[in-house]
Amino acid sequence: MLKYDKEVLEKILLEECGYPAWSASLSAENIYKLDERLQKTLDAWLIDRSVSDEINVEGITIKQIIEKEHSSFIKALMTMDVFLQEPELAKKFAATPAAFFGWA
Repeated sequence: MLKYDKEVLEKILLEECGYPAWSASLSAENIYKLDERLQKTLDAWLIDRSVSDEINVEGITIKQIIEKEHSSFIKALMTMDVFLQEPELAKKFAATPAAFFGWA
């Protein structure tokens, strides 16, 4: 489980990331359930919005997810959580990211 200040995260999502209020609230409420191996990555992002490549599953990093999925940091963090639980999915993503998310 991740530890963070829900109000701070929600404010960042609203004011800096352009999330609608309901989405910012829902995201801030629910990411605590993610794998604790993502804690340092979240902490760094909360401080200065930097995106760390420290977490790597089957060669896939959060930066790559953001780039290939055209996603926000929070969505990429959730995707990485799935990859941490099921590394085979990271391999599929690496092979065909567009098809993985239904774009192709």
